[in-house]
Amino acid sequence: MVIHMGDVNLTRSAVPLLLAVCILGCQSTYYTVWESLGKEKRHLLRDQIENVQRRFRSNPGEHA
Repeated sequence: MVIHMGDVNLTRSAVPLLLAVCILGCQSTYYTVWESLGKEKRHLLRDQIENVQRRFRSNPGEHA
């Protein structure tokens, strides 16, 4: 259903907002679940950084 108010298409303007809410909600849930399992957000982020650094070191020419 598309609602028109003047020249503004509310469906098109609502899509980015809904997408942002879904992404942030999923991310929040992801960290909440891991925290309940005993792994804090800072540790998850550190692990992600270490994985990226390891990939860059192992294949330096691919990322140029």
